Amino acid sequence: MKRLLHGPMIAALIAVGAAAPAFAISPLLKEFEDAYVHLGELVLPSVVEISAEVAVDPEERERMNDLFRQFQQRNEGTPPKEDGEGGEGGGGDNEQPAPTPLPEQRAPDGPPAPAPSATGSGFVFDLDGHIITNNHVVQNSTKLTVKLQDGTEREATVVGQDPDSDIAVIKIDPAGLTLTPVSTGDSDTIKVGQFAIALGSPRGLTGSVSFGHISALGREELEMPDRNLRFQHFIQTDAAINLGNSGGPLCNIDGQVIGVNIAIAFGANSIGFAIPVNMVKKIVPQLIASGRVSRGWLGVQIVNIDEAADAAEQELSDYIEAYKLPDAQGALVRLVTPQGPAEKAGLKPEDVVHKINGVRVASKTDLIKQISDIAPGATVDLEVYREGSLTNIQVLLGEFKDRETATFGPAVLGMFLDDLSPRAAEQIAHPDLAGRAFVPAIAKDSPAAAAKIAPNDIIMKIAHKDAPNLESVKALIKENARPGKTLLVRVMQPGGEEESKFIKVPDGWTAE
Repeated sequence: MKRLLHGPMIAALIAVGAAAPAFAISPLLKEFEDAYVHLGELVLPSVVEISAEVAVDPEERERMNDLFRQFQQRNEGTPPKEDGEGGEGGGGDNEQPAPTPLPEQRAPDGPPAPAPSATGSGFVFDLDGHIITNNHVVQNSTKLTVKLQDGTEREATVVGQDPDSDIAVIKIDPAGLTLTPVSTGDSDTIKVGQFAIALGSPRGLTGSVSFGHISALGREELEMPDRNLRFQHFIQTDAAINLGNSGGPLCNIDGQVIGVNIAIAFGANSIGFAIPVNMVKKIVPQLIASGRVSRGWLGVQIVNIDEAADAAEQELSDYIEAYKLPDAQGALVRLVTPQGPAEKAGLKPEDVVHKINGVRVASKTDLIKQISDIAPGATVDLEVYREGSLTNIQVLLGEFKDRETATFGPAVLGMFLDDLSPRAAEQIAHPDLAGRAFVPAIAKDSPAAAAKIAPNDIIMKIAHKDAPNLESVKALIKENARPGKTLLVRVMQPGGEEESKFIKVPDGWTAE
């Protein structure tokens, strides 16, 4: 009989025990609730909604639609195309992350015309009317309208843009406005599990606030269909971020901005990403001062040690032993950019960059970050493993201009040039063309672009003379191009057809 009563007795005691703390913690829950309400009231006056009118040409619209279709196929199981090799100039030969982050603006359908493409978010930086947001919110905009929390609307102008980090600064006239600049925190000190608050205008719903946590730190190499960012190291949060939150602040429980919301994960719930505010602090003053960011440039294409081992089909430990490296940290140089700072200083493929100015290099992204934080024109000391021995190389850094220059070196009359590899020549069914120069990219608004030379064209002749390799192309251009005159270039297009192109050489042009 005692045993039969024993079970109900325990259940009753548990019920009583559970009921007592429920009343005891109600004040604590109320305190939490009041704190969250206060946080929203504290930060919301600094948050703005940004409406952008963008004119999209038909080719760009179709490119965007293709990108989104590809990402939809990837999530439905269709094999993706291979990515290019990674390096200091951008890109990556990494595995696909899952899920794929998508931008918070969608490519609209329909004919090209100035129209409100989307709304984004931003936040007040100072009393002069500077507002921080994402670059993709304002990129290619023809008109920007900022809406404050009190409903006041002002037109804004773009002050500066940094596509490599997806940060932009815009400005409104502060006259007659009561602006509340944000307080910024330290994103280097945040930890996984901390509370996080995301604010902005998701789906155009002005003044939205969502609460969650920091769910991960240092997220790298996330693919985005319309942005190939050089700098990531994102904060991951489960605070709800939706389309339209782009550019809005991610805050800590003190109401300090710790990040700028940038993207969401497609097909996932409560996975959003934000740019660390410490990166923003370095970028924004430059954008306000000069409209752009100046960064150091080394001129190498690099991979992580484990990636190099995988490419060589070797175990990581065996690869490290063969190269006589102390560990898997560092960045292995795959290629050196022609005429770049590294080439001029004597850096070579297969070198492993171990330290920069005495600071360890953890990975390729760490090398990019360290070099980018150093001003162009500075001399850096590289500690490099070469053929199993340590050596020091002094490099005078250049200035990073664009991905094409970083990868292929300076453009010639607007043409970026590279050697056609044997594999690429076989893929186009012309193995005999291996070693010839081809055009991987064209500089915008350049003489080559005006001549309608296109990416992937293979150069066959310059001024009626055969050009069998990259060196001969450069030599023939230097010999025959004259300022104000027309240069004849014979190219083979990807389909195999040859066509003559006429490049008008600009007045004052000189061969490098």
